[in-house]
Amino acid sequence: MASVQSVASNERPERRNKQRASRQTNVQSGATNKERRDKTQACKQSVATSERPGGATNKRRDANVREHQASRQQHQATKNKNVSQQKAEASATNKRQASRQAKRQASTTKSVATSAQAEHDKRSVQKRCNNQRALRQTNVQSNATNERPESHNKERHDKRVSRRRDK
Repeated sequence: MASVQSVASNERPERRNKQRASRQTNVQSGATNKERRDKTQACKQSVATSERPGGATNKRRDANVREHQASRQQHQATKNKNVSQQKAEASATNKRQASRQAKRQASTTKSVATSAQAEHDKRSVQKRCNNQRALRQTNVQSNATNERPESHNKERHDKRVSRRRDK
């Protein structure tokens, strides 16, 4: 019950009194629901504008605010349109420049790449030849070392045995 009273006390007294009076007259006259609603609405409107000090001023101010907001929105829309147009133009210019640069770069890269590839092929052929030559030489040497005389193996064996004895 206390919360109901606190809400009622927050309202303006003249508004409260007017609403109470309108409820009483509605009940007494036996008006229909629609009539009661209309009368209550009219009462609220009159309280909101005429009886409140500065009601007409508030209406004017609200109208001015709405007008100002509309002009700001229109200005912002124009500004956004101009900005988007500038962005589109800049984007088109950038694309053109980028494509020109890419073409230039591609042609230079292609010539560099072909010369580099040729150099690489030449080197790889040279490496392969050198590897094969080295392999042939290694095979010749290994064949020569594998064909050692029997006496050589006996000498090595004797050395190994003597080392074991020394320990």
